[in-house]
Amino acid sequence: MSKQGLVDVQGEGDFAILNGGSPIAEFFQLTADQVRDKILMSGALTVERLDAAVALLDDPGFWAFAGATVAAWGKRAGRG
Repeated sequence: MSKQGLVDVQGEGDFAILNGGSPIAEFFQLTADQVRDKILMSGALTVERLDAAVALLDDPGFWAFAGATVAAWGKRAGRG
């Protein structure tokens, strides 16, 4: 943004934490179920790896980053 001529550039991020067995973990499980065939057809994961990853979402001892939101802003130079 600075290279585009903005000044007073700032930013912040918010990182959600996922715990196995939580509502957000259930959301990720349901999402994985909906796209399972596409993931497997892509070759990105084997059935075993996908099943192992989804199983972690039931484990209360499992913690991970669930996603992030990042925002940045600035002002045009010469403006108040």
